[in-house]
Amino acid sequence: MRAYHRDVVSVVARRGDEDMPVMWLDHPKPMAYSVDGRPGMVVATEGLARKLNDGQRQAVLAHELAHLRGGHHRLIRGCEVLAAAMPWIPLFADAPKAVAALAEFAADDCAAAATSPATIRSALCAVAATTGTEPASTLSLAGQVLQQRLQRLESSNPPRRSSRWVLMGLSPIVAAVAAPAGLLTCAVVACVVMS
Repeated sequence: MRAYHRDVVSVVARRGDEDMPVMWLDHPKPMAYSVDGRPGMVVATEGLARKLNDGQRQAVLAHELAHLRGGHHRLIRGCEVLAAAMPWIPLFADAPKAVAALAEFAADDCAAAATSPATIRSALCAVAATTGTEPASTLSLAGQVLQQRLQRLESSNPPRRSSRWVLMGLSPIVAAVAAPAGLLTCAVVACVVMS
């Protein structure tokens, strides 16, 4: 699915002049997201380029690039596998949302380090103001996660990088638990099918 998405984006978007892999879509709504893989890419819209100033644009792109460099997509997918394989375990059931929030905090921290906390905060506010009726999960720009992100960025001190270190520590744990969970799920399905 990611390869198909990359193929479609490469046809309808133009490659940016940035040092990072950014594909620009001709769309009026200001949006940006990252697509993991090798190579990963950041997809942004012309609406984002028009709505935000240079510093805000740089902060948004640094945020998305941090998702790619941090392997956040794989970590969240690993948590989703655990939640699907063993939904009766509360830790696994709650992990995808919690880890997704941590990934946003970690990416915000990287963007704040590249620009400033005020710059990434103002970019978040500008883009969130235009999402309106979008689903809450879109760009993590709605609800409680957005409020937590803004609160972390409004203090006079730059955000601590603790969320990044928590994610780095979770990565091997998720990998170690997800593989046996996948095998357990396959075994249960095989037993049910054979019965």
